[in-house]
Amino acid sequence: MKIKVRDFIITTITILLVFQSPLTLHTTGFISKIFSSFDELVAIFMFAYSVLKMKYDVSQKIILHKMLFLLVIGLLGTLIYNLQPTSAVLKDIVTNSKFFLVIIGAYTFFRNNDNEKTIICLRNKVKVLSIVFFIVTILSYFIQIPFINISEYRFGVKSLQLFYYHPALLSQILVLFLAILSYKDNDEKKENCFIIKLMCLIMLCLTLRTKSICFALIYITINRYDFINKSIIRKILTMFILLFLVLFLARDSIYKYYGSMENTARGKMTIESIKIAKNNFPIGYGFATYGTYSAVTDYSPIYMNLGFYNIYGLGRVTTHFATDTFWPAVLGEFGVLGLFTYISFILFMIKNILYSLNKKSRYSYILASLFSFMLIISTSSSSFINPISVLYGIYIGLSIYETNKL
Repeated sequence: MKIKVRDFIITTITILLVFQSPLTLHTTGFISKIFSSFDELVAIFMFAYSVLKMKYDVSQKIILHKMLFLLVIGLLGTLIYNLQPTSAVLKDIVTNSKFFLVIIGAYTFFRNNDNEKTIICLRNKVKVLSIVFFIVTILSYFIQIPFINISEYRFGVKSLQLFYYHPALLSQILVLFLAILSYKDNDEKKENCFIIKLMCLIMLCLTLRTKSICFALIYITINRYDFINKSIIRKILTMFILLFLVLFLARDSIYKYYGSMENTARGKMTIESIKIAKNNFPIGYGFATYGTYSAVTDYSPIYMNLGFYNIYGLGRVTTHFATDTFWPAVLGEFGVLGLFTYISFILFMIKNILYSLNKKSRYSYILASLFSFMLIISTSSSSFINPISVLYGIYIGLSIYETNKL
């Protein structure tokens, strides 16, 4: 594949995924359906490309094996309990596998190419988008702008969300921008992007989400103290200190959503998922049964049995908390075996991040930024199975490939 064609494909995919949410929100009919499924189409395209090349490296095989094991666990639960229609099960299979598929596919897509030109091209696009976002942000505090949404006020200040239906979505996009802007090319002094990174960090904090502010703290610390040049022991120690600070800063949010477990939607879903994992040990109820989008659209019989229809945010009409978790979905659908599969995948990714940092890879900050934020938001969002996971997976796959070349 020629570099220009590849650059065009990946740039187009990235921009469409960045604006997938507003495009879905502001279109109707068939066009809206296409945009709403675009992340899954990208994951399938990427994986199909890798299958055609018929060559997988060790890292790809490890990810593929973990994904297949997870799918087998889910299918076992599906066949044993037979709770949902085939259409819902198939949709949920795609939802739960797309992150793995796109990493495997992106790894192949970027193989044996000079990716520096691609990432620099993307970085230039991200600079422009970041500046536009920042200008719109400033204007939105003074004038009313079409398509700019307002969700809530926190601390007497409007939570920034721009074109997206929730501030958390904007946060995920801004973290991607920061990750791409952090790419270290051969002329670091010329392209340090300090001002534009600062714009993104300001916007990230203006979303007023605790998770976003915590990530901003991590990002600043790692960049400010030249984390990449520290010894492996100091890297691990710094990570533990940052983890403690994140938990300390997020303590109020954790208590809000999980402190009184029986009285909150997330708390209730967490408690019941643990019970499911215990009662159905070592598997869960299978695909489309708990914590995922398909479990809501084809309202899960489990929700009916547990009385979720009486809980605000988990009912048939008000469903916004029903897909607002990740780990309960893992326990509910895949049980203990699924939980351990994800933990093993996380350990695999942490190993890659530490190796990348130790080798001083120019892609290390991209890999570390994206995956660490996915872990942070997994406590209160669908994280690894939401549409943005495909966008992250593309650059995680690229980063793992480039790191393995070292």
